[in-house]
Amino acid sequence: MDQTGWRAALLAVAMLGLVQGAAAQAKPAAPKKKMPYEVQQHIAGLAKTCVDLGGKPNKSPGLLSLVDLNGDGIADYVIDVTQFNCEGAGASAFTNGQSGSDLSVYAGTPDGHARKAFAGSVYSVQLDKVAQPPKLVVGVAGLACGQKNAASLPFSAVKSCERALVWDGMKKVLVLGPTLPPKASK
Repeated sequence: MDQTGWRAALLAVAMLGLVQGAAAQAKPAAPKKKMPYEVQQHIAGLAKTCVDLGGKPNKSPGLLSLVDLNGDGIADYVIDVTQFNCEGAGASAFTNGQSGSDLSVYAGTPDGHARKAFAGSVYSVQLDKVAQPPKLVVGVAGLACGQKNAASLPFSAVKSCERALVWDGMKKVLVLGPTLPPKASK
């Protein structure tokens, strides 16, 4: 491994420590003593990309949230890339602009691993850990809001909406639920 590869690996390990410390404060339903390998690899990939872009991974307390979204009593892992702090790589390094930002959710398994249950680009993420069951609501737009002609419209004309992610027990994934009613203006 060359010097750049070693630097990226060391930064990824340091980043995992920063994220694990923040996630430990979240008090999930049934926390594991160790973060699943799959989640570690995902975060290490973010750290490597950050280094490749000339940045330095920094504390990112909002990057990882632990919550039981599928009701099995095992912590699930929500990775909100908008919360990843890659110092020096530019503000838009981990956002997709008009396409949104990446959100990944891994469902924890009884053997201490995790399976990817959702991956997609979203415009906002709201995690309500107090609700029973906990609720993850995402902001989406265009086709995800029922606007069939969205691809042919300027972005300013694209419809946006919020949808909760709901557990599909047959497929063992999170899917977009029905469009939520718009929030009342204050």
